[in-house]
Amino acid sequence: MTSVELDPHPSLPNIAMPTLKPTEVTSVYDGSLHRTRSMRLTGTRDAFFEDFAEGLVIETLRRTITEPDLVGFVQIAGLFEEIWLDAGKSARIGLGGRAVPGGLTFAISEGLLVLTGSMGNAVGMLGIDNLRWSHPVCVGDTVHGRSKVTEARRSSSKPDRGVVTIAHQLLNQDNEVVLSYSSTRLIAARGTEKCA
Repeated sequence: MTSVELDPHPSLPNIAMPTLKPTEVTSVYDGSLHRTRSMRLTGTRDAFFEDFAEGLVIETLRRTITEPDLVGFVQIAGLFEEIWLDAGKSARIGLGGRAVPGGLTFAISEGLLVLTGSMGNAVGMLGIDNLRWSHPVCVGDTVHGRSKVTEARRSSSKPDRGVVTIAHQLLNQDNEVVLSYSSTRLIAARGTEKCA
């Protein structure tokens, strides 16, 4: 396994992260046992539109949701509701821990995707569709993401980029899908210095 140095950022330390090449894995999206391409681009920033073939699977790292995650998100978003503020409320409604807002699970899902490096050449987000929360998430849950490219085409109006549609799932430590959605993004094409 090789390591790459991330670009220095004034407020973040420069850390080395492993780079893994695309591998073949079993698809988890349609229940079949067909094989599909997969990538984990942890720590890289070199995925271009041409790397997003239909059927490509992107797997993220795992992340445990903490109490400070919940409190910080609730304060920033202004979600001052009893279910997020009162630890006893989650217990009274039968949850296994303090409930986490759906907006936070979505933000974590997107953040985990960014950490793979696959969005390093993303130019913009065109939309989110079919956003569904299918299982409660609580503080202490450990989540990870699996995303599958469902469509990739060159932009007809801006040939220096492509339009990529991705189906996303966020799963908990028991591999239960807690969040699913589809995103459509603009990704810069290889050889593009800057997209205008």
